[in-house]
Amino acid sequence: MKNEMEIRESLRRWVRSRRGRVASADGFTDAALLLEERLVTSLDIAEFVVFIESLRGEPLDMQALTPADLASIDAIVERLFSMRPPEVTHAR
Repeated sequence: MKNEMEIRESLRRWVRSRRGRVASADGFTDAALLLEERLVTSLDIAEFVVFIESLRGEPLDMQALTPADLASIDAIVERLFSMRPPEVTHAR
């Protein structure tokens, strides 16, 4: 998996590719509220989720996903890309 900085840059690039100059001109930051500021529209959500899944390397739990999880790049990284250590399996 990519590191946090690479994930953030990939997410920013995706948003900018959809909003063009608007995202850059408005001082787009990782704390920007993506839906409220119309940096990501309701029409973009399905594609955005698929993109996030591709960065994670695994599907999102759509039953557990909330609007707050996608509120900003900061929220996405914190909630969906927690850099958790790998699980340890115990041999018998």
